[in-house]
Amino acid sequence: MDKTEPTRWYNNQILHIIVLVFISSLILFPKIVNTPLNDWDEARYATSALEMVHSGDWVTVTYNHVPDLANTKFPLGTWLIAIDYKLFGVNEFAVRLWSVIFTILTTVLVYILGSLIRDRWAGIISALVFITSIQVVIGHAGTTGDFDAGATFFLTLALLLFFLYYKKRKNKDLFYGMMAVAVGTMYKSFVPGFIPLVIFFLFLLFSKQLNEFINSKTIFRCVLIIIAIITPWLIARSLSDTSFVSELLGIDYWQRLTAPAPGAPYQFWFYLIQIIQSFSPWIYILPFGLFVVFRNYIKDKNKDYLFLLVWFFTVFLMFSFASTKNFWYILPLFPVMAIMIGIFWSTIMDAISKLKERKTLSVLVVIFLIIGTVLAIFNTQYFFNLRKNYNNFSTFINQDSVQKKLLSSDVLVHEDVATQSNIFYLDRLIYNRFTVSSIISCNLKPNQIWLLSADTNFLNLYLKNCPQRQVFSHYVAGDTDLFYYLIK
Repeated sequence: MDKTEPTRWYNNQILHIIVLVFISSLILFPKIVNTPLNDWDEARYATSALEMVHSGDWVTVTYNHVPDLANTKFPLGTWLIAIDYKLFGVNEFAVRLWSVIFTILTTVLVYILGSLIRDRWAGIISALVFITSIQVVIGHAGTTGDFDAGATFFLTLALLLFFLYYKKRKNKDLFYGMMAVAVGTMYKSFVPGFIPLVIFFLFLLFSKQLNEFINSKTIFRCVLIIIAIITPWLIARSLSDTSFVSELLGIDYWQRLTAPAPGAPYQFWFYLIQIIQSFSPWIYILPFGLFVVFRNYIKDKNKDYLFLLVWFFTVFLMFSFASTKNFWYILPLFPVMAIMIGIFWSTIMDAISKLKERKTLSVLVVIFLIIGTVLAIFNTQYFFNLRKNYNNFSTFINQDSVQKKLLSSDVLVHEDVATQSNIFYLDRLIYNRFTVSSIISCNLKPNQIWLLSADTNFLNLYLKNCPQRQVFSHYVAGDTDLFYYLIK
């Protein structure tokens, strides 16, 4: 009787995960500090979390101290940032930490899925492709305080658990998957939260196994799990505003699907162009991965590959048909695209193993993959620096003389300065002690200063008409002719 060959050290799954976590951390963590917050979503979430900490109200998400109905979201993402503030202080690291954690965890999930569907080689390559993709690292994803990295993690986790349920037929995997769906909804919203349900339903439908896996008793339990997790907060939130649920569904769901946002692109092929730009350099291999997955499904009727195809085309078509389009909406495509590429390379390795010169060719392929991964890391670094946010206001407000003046005065902020990121930095320094106004007046109250952004021509005209006013401090706003001024 042959003895079972022991697992070689380099085939150890725990070792693979440790290495992937280490590589992911090296790519992501250095990019979340010393970079000012971006306007709009990231800064808005950061400000809402800061207001939550100060107010002590953990039910209602606010912005500028009023309920935020312009950007309706479930509160889990805001809760996590608020908890980070209490642990690490109010800073960019605290805002972005969970996006890094969720991206690293998604990298691990991609490895596990790739390993389950093909083999460890496919898992490793899939994970490396995922964490070195431009979109995964830069805007609205792994290195910003937006909620898309977390939404992608919960989507991938739910699909992994559904896949395990399909393979092992254990109800606990399905119920854990439903918990992931519900928590993912609590983290961001219904749309990304419920996408795994659509994908799994279509997969079972196309594989003609819907009745085999789904019955009324199972459906009831699944619905009960989701309701038990998301409804307590919905009820608590509705107690103070009975119209909130309709606002949530109307803005977050129906409006985004049927009405394009002002200035948002609307072309059906927008996301195809976006994938070409943000999946570089792996986009050149993606067609081969799609071909291999599709061919293997057609040839062997392997339902695992159908699962990947349904995932890919459901997400792509769903968001392509939706009226509102933003480049970060298709982040849930990147795990499945990475797995397809991992399967392609694993197929190549299998083919090489049958050749006479397999050792030499295998070494060459491994070297090629290492070079490709290194180049991809440099590629993401290049795009990160290209799109790196430079907030001159944060530099201005961090000056000691400016901080002392702001802390000792009543501050009137002109509306042109009141962008989302600027509001965050003002809130962090002088929370609830400033007023935003559009009025330009010579009259200031005692101990009141005026904070504005303007060019020198406007300032000279203002000082000419208001000789009693004087400039306390100013700062050049980058390469423009605009300055930040404190006028008293």
